[in-house]
Amino acid sequence: MTSITPAGSEGLPMAERPGVDSRRAALTSDLSKSVATRPWRNQLRSLVVALLVLTLAINLCDWIVPGFHVEQPWGPFGFAVAIAVVGLLMQPLLVGGAVRLGWLGVLAVAFFGQALIVLVAAVPLPWVTIDDFWTAFFVTIVVGLVGTVTTWFGSAGTSQALVGRLVASTRRHPVHLEDADLTGVVFVQLDGVPFPVLQMAVTAGNVPTMSRWVRGGSHDLHEWTPKLPATTPASQMGILHGVIDGIPAFRWYDRTDDKVLVANRPATRR
Repeated sequence: MTSITPAGSEGLPMAERPGVDSRRAALTSDLSKSVATRPWRNQLRSLVVALLVLTLAINLCDWIVPGFHVEQPWGPFGFAVAIAVVGLLMQPLLVGGAVRLGWLGVLAVAFFGQALIVLVAAVPLPWVTIDDFWTAFFVTIVVGLVGTVTTWFGSAGTSQALVGRLVASTRRHPVHLEDADLTGVVFVQLDGVPFPVLQMAVTAGNVPTMSRWVRGGSHDLHEWTPKLPATTPASQMGILHGVIDGIPAFRWYDRTDDKVLVANRPATRR
């Protein structure tokens, strides 16, 4: 990991910070609230869209994937619903198996888990024909490509996409603080960026603010090696509070309880 500290001092006047003008900030706030409004309706709409996209992908597979056939007209939609239900039911089993098998299990689930779901979903449906496992594997590839393309086109012009662009643009327009004499500490986190990569970025000027700090002599660039586990939650805790006790990772397997614990799911915490 990397730390950028003020040269020769514990703190520096915070002369500038990423931000936006008041109109942009107000617009971002209003749009963010609108995105968060009626979450159950948003989830229902997302589910319907996902099923329709999956139905479209299944129709495409029926046309281009040898050994795969779904009877029309309602067969593709019924198969899409079956895949969604089977995927929801099999997810804990696949994740549990991946955890126990380590990286080999993760790779197996990533490449073949969805194909297995497609095969299982087709078993009770007489109107779906899948010749073999590799046919199901190619079906999952087509489904993934269709989902990616439609999601990219479907998000254009939506409130979520606009909020994302506005938030991203806040990093491009520095705003000077009214009280430039206020001292403090600025934490800049570039998650997963090795020290040599950041050095090259600073030298090339690809991170202009940090390049200006380092080249101007106001800050020094140092390499920092975190204690194990070298994960974001533990590293953030160590930087901010100096301890990392009880924070192993975002997701980890507890052998004593034989369960997977997830940091952002309160129900799995002790």
